[in-house]
Amino acid sequence: MNIYLIRHGLTTPGEEGRYQGFLDESLSDKGRAQLAEAPQKPSHVYVSPAKRARETASILFPGAEQICVPGLWEMNFGVFEGRTWKEMENDARYREWVDGMCLGTCPGGESRVSFSARVCRAFLDVLEKEKAIKENAEAHDLSVPSAGEGRFEEDIFIVSHGGTQMAILEKWGRPARDYYSWQRPCGCGWKLSLKEPEKKPAGNDEQKAPEPDIKFSDDCKKSPDNCGKNTDDCGESTDNCEKKRNECGRNTYNSGCMELLVLEEVTLIR
Repeated sequence: MNIYLIRHGLTTPGEEGRYQGFLDESLSDKGRAQLAEAPQKPSHVYVSPAKRARETASILFPGAEQICVPGLWEMNFGVFEGRTWKEMENDARYREWVDGMCLGTCPGGESRVSFSARVCRAFLDVLEKEKAIKENAEAHDLSVPSAGEGRFEEDIFIVSHGGTQMAILEKWGRPARDYYSWQRPCGCGWKLSLKEPEKKPAGNDEQKAPEPDIKFSDDCKKSPDNCGKNTDDCGESTDNCEKKRNECGRNTYNSGCMELLVLEEVTLIR
């Protein structure tokens, strides 16, 4: 299975070097003009709900159904959004965040750890959705399922943000590299190959431990406002929610062993 992870096109705040995060800006005229329709013609594409991501997907993949995934939204930079580093160079809160290697929590926003956990959960959910579509098609011997059932395709297309790329690939990208080195320019991204761990052969006598009965609320993943924060429904931080979700088998992918092998860089701008 190949996965295309594409960053949205240019926006005016982006051209001006402003932190965007949860700001919902449209593409700039330059951003629209730069983008070129992709040669691939998927039936559907997964997108961040941000206007800049949805507009990019419409240009790159016209006619494709857009499936919005709230957890793929860019990091919430809180009070830093809409401002440039130059405008904040004497802001004590900004200096403290930068001096901490940009790992701490942005005032009114997220930390990088909570942001990455939120994005990686959303990415696993995308994989699970595609797996369910494939299994449904195979069960009914459908090469092209009828309307409403979804259509399985070997390639998955995701249009989101630079931060989304970095969070996913810092965790699973191979060869491994630093968080910031995974970011591609606007309108560009990565073609990746999903490598899953080998399954144990049938008939293995090893006894499987019973799965714990752990319930998880959709609040752990449903909206950008709730993503990356502690939730009463989980009773724990979202990092622990993610850990237990994987342990209890809600996501059948073994996220600790999964790898995304880089096949090539993708450029979809003129």
